[in-house]
Amino acid sequence: MSSIQSYGFLFNSMPGAGSVNNNSYSFLSGGSSLLGDYSMIKSGVYKKLLTAYYQKSSSDSDTSESDKSSSVKSKSVNDAEKAKLISVKSGADDLQEAAGALSKSSLYRSTGKDKDGKDIYDMDGIKDSVKKFVSAYNSYLDSSSDVDSTSILSKTLSMVKATASNKNLLKDIGITIGADNKLVLDEEKFSSASMSKISSLFKGSGSYAGTIAQRASEGSRLANSAALTSGTGSFYTYSGNYSVAGNVNNMLDTLL
Repeated sequence: MSSIQSYGFLFNSMPGAGSVNNNSYSFLSGGSSLLGDYSMIKSGVYKKLLTAYYQKSSSDSDTSESDKSSSVKSKSVNDAEKAKLISVKSGADDLQEAAGALSKSSLYRSTGKDKDGKDIYDMDGIKDSVKKFVSAYNSYLDSSSDVDSTSILSKTLSMVKATASNKNLLKDIGITIGADNKLVLDEEKFSSASMSKISSLFKGSGSYAGTIAQRASEGSRLANSAALTSGTGSFYTYSGNYSVAGNVNNMLDTLL
């Protein structure tokens, strides 16, 4: 019921008040309305009614502003968490791509023989792939540790454990694990490492790199699912750009 309707019975009961039509009150209908209205103005009744009406309107407005402020704050917190989930998915996708590229068998094929008859490999290409993997791995650890999701954190922990179980082999080729579980690459040591150890770590789907790629894929799906559950969907557009759906503005962004 509106504020006007709340006080309608008072107006309607006044001498000379007319009928109610679409919630509008006519004070000038009725035989003695002019005298009745004049008498109420003189006695202060109109002023009291108007004062009461505007006090209620002000109270309703204050309550509305308070509710609006609370809603904005809640939305802000929710949007921040969604942004974190999107960051996790993006980081997981980057890591999956880097680990997948590092595990390709073609990367470890001999490109020829040296003067002693030993196989030659594209060490610069392999090292570049390793550098991208290390960077993506560390970035993913940062983003995934910042969300309130036990399932995502569980996948990250599984990834860290897989890395720890290979720490000796990784160290042999110049990759060490820091106190924060991030990887550190010694490029000089890596360049002199044996190809057999490098390929045993990274080559193929069953290798360490293949395992990390799988964990990253699972982390990406979990982050996407969490975003959908919280009311926001994420997807890739036809052009390959990452977008978020869930409200009108974001849907419009995907069409621009």
